[in-house]
Parts: sequence; structure tokens; C-alpha cells
Amino acid sequence: MNNILSIIHSLGINDTLFIQMAIFIFVYLILQSLVFKPYHRAHQKRKTATVGNNEVANQFVEKAKTIENAYQIKAREISSKIAGIYEKARLEATVEQDKIYVESREQIQRILEKARLHVQEEATLAREQLARETPQIGAAIADRLLGPGGAAL
Repeated sequence: MNNILSIIHSLGINDTLFIQMAIFIFVYLILQSLVFKPYHRAHQKRKTATVGNNEVANQFVEKAKTIENAYQIKAREISSKIAGIYEKARLEATVEQDKIYVESREQIQRILEKARLHVQEEATLAREQLARETPQIGAAIADRLLGPGGAAL
């Protein structure tokens, strides 16, 4: 032990070392309770809050993706329903249009048929009238050309 004490004295270490170590331990314990522990707790809280916020943010992102996918599915369903309704209405309109065209054609055919019959009747009446008036017109022409008694000029 004397050897150890002689080595300590030769290094220049004396009794003040123990006093300095006691002061260091005392100050360390005070700093630990007043500075280090509160700082460590605050650091852990921040770390927990940050990690927790990241997890919450990731959960919100996942929920948003889920909601977006559901929205896209519903949008496609609605779009297909609208397309079906549109196609049905278009087909009904096409049928109605064809029906109107057929009715219009039939009506035009009836009008044309009536007009043809009327023209034929008028032509027949004109022929009959012409046939009745032909001898009179012929006699009138002959009278003018031959004169009133049938003598030539």
C-alpha cells in the first residue's frame, strides 16, 4: 500500500482529489436531477410524439387511400349506371324516331295517293270535256277556215 501512496504522491495527487471528487459527485447528482433527467424526459416525449405523429400520419394516408379507392369504385358504378340509362334512353329515342318516320312516310304516301287520284280525276274530266268540246271546236275552226257556209275562200 505504501507503494501505491508513493506513486500517487509522485504523480502530484494529494488529499484535494477526494474533496474534488466529492464536489463532482454532489454537483453531478444535482445536475442530474435538475438538468439531465428533465432534458432526457423532454427528449423522450418529443421522440414519442414524433414517432407517434408519423404513425398517425401514415394511418391517415392509408385511410385516405382507402377512401379514394372506395370513391373510385362508386364513381365507376355511377358512371356505368349513367351509361346504361343513357343507352336505354337512346334506344327508346331511336325507336320513337323510327316510329315517327314510319308514320310520316305513311302520311306522305296517303297525301301523295290523294293527290294522284285528284290529278287523275282532273285529267279524266279534262279529257271528257275536251272530247265533248272537240266537235264544236272543230266546227268553229272549219267555219273560220272555210267561211260561214262551208265555202272556201
